[in-house]
Formats: sequence, C-alpha cells, structure tokens
Amino acid sequence: HLSTIMSGSSPSVGGEAGLGVSGAASDLPFPSLWVYMVEKAYHPERYLPVHNVSYHDIPPNDFGHPGIYREMTFIPTGQVIKEKIYWDEGTGDVSFYHQEKDEVIHNKYHKDKRVIEYWKENRQRQRVHWDVPRDIILQSIAATEEKAKNHS
Repeated sequence: HLSTIMSGSSPSVGGEAGLGVSGAASDLPFPSLWVYMVEKAYHPERYLPVHNVSYHDIPPNDFGHPGIYREMTFIPTGQVIKEKIYWDEGTGDVSFYHQEKDEVIHNKYHKDKRVIEYWKENRQRQRVHWDVPRDIILQSIAATEEKAKNHS
C-alpha cells in the first residue's frame, strides 16, 4: 500500500524504509493499539492522503484470519490501489496484499519489544527493500499510537 502510493517520491531527510521501520517502544496496552491498527485498514484516509475508499468483507484466509478487500485512490497521483488485507490479533500482524504487484506490506506489533514495525516482503515471505520515506511510516505509527493514547 505505501510502497505503491509513495513510489516516485523523493526520499525524506530520514531516508528510505529499507528492510523495515519501527516506532519507539510504547507503554500503551496492546489491545488499545490493536483497535487502531485494524481501524487503519477500514479508514486509511485518517492516516494517508487517500479518498474514494471502498471495502467489503472477504472470507478468512487459509489460516482463518479475517479480512477485507479494499480499493482507494491516492490523492496526489490519482492511482487506484487494490488490496486484500488480513489481520491476526494473536501475532499482532496486519498484512496488506497488493493485488497487482508481488508485494505484501506488514504492520506488526512486536509484543516482546512493545514496538510497531512496518516492512515490505514479496509473496515468498522474503523481506525486500522498501523505497518509501521512513518519515511517512513513522508518522503513520505515531498517528496509531496517538489515537490509542487518546482513547484508552
């Protein structure tokens, strides 16, 4: 999702995401963070410059995890992004499967480190370089934490 919508943008002062970006450790309880990690799947316009968001429920994946199919338009370029999104509360992972590219974006809460990390992998589950500005990711993680803090 972010790799698609941000391609072509110049790297920020903070550089590129590379093989992943993590926020700072948080003392917020996981259930509070999880609500907003999943909310971002349904309402990306609260986190990213997108509009024309539509989604519908889809059957669980092979592991029984719930999901949605989502389409949205990235405002700066007009590009339509199509994804299947699944989440697994047990592992703290929200996975965004791009429907037109060999990529999956993960937004995961690492319970042992108490951090949210975003990264990109291919469909063979190998991490791959992500050319999204790391500041964009850190802003999204911060927005998730801020929402959780204000509503916990």
